[in-house]
Amino acid sequence: MTIEELCRDAKNRRSGWALRNTQITRPERFDRLLLILTLAYWLLLGIGLTALSCCAAGMWCSNNDPKACGVFFIGRKMLRRLQLTAVQALAALLKAFLTEAGKWG
Repeated sequence: MTIEELCRDAKNRRSGWALRNTQITRPERFDRLLLILTLAYWLLLGIGLTALSCCAAGMWCSNNDPKACGVFFIGRKMLRRLQLTAVQALAALLKAFLTEAGKWG
């Protein structure tokens, strides 16, 4: 995942959270919203990673290229289809973190 994908996921109205549309004015409420969105984001990333490993790309996009969509978008599209528990989604995310952590500097 690139930083561009992360920013798009937070701002985009069609395929993201559309944070610019919130009408929250109190900082403590915005803090709570960000906490909840962070947890939901992690869960959707886990669902997306699981879908990448077990499903055909045609299930979430119009072509069969698994790299055509970001992991967050895939997670949103496959949320109801995969029926994963939170533990399963977070386990997939943790596995991906541990795999990629070995490649960091």
